Amino acid sequence: MARSVEKDAFCAARAAYREQIEFGSERDCALNLATIVYQQRHPRVPANQARMLVGEALGINT
Repeated sequence: MARSVEKDAFCAARAAYREQIEFGSERDCALNLATIVYQQRHPRVPANQARMLVGEALGINT
């Protein structure tokens, strides 16, 4: 169950990032939004750690 929740959080973050890029947002802004989406599902993860995790999932160096 925990893996499923984690996978869903990364899928949602990836979708948010992709949609923001398609909308024309800068990559950094898109990453910020994707991090927020991830943190909505994992509110206890500190922002800097969440950003790093999302960046890794997206294949982006943060």
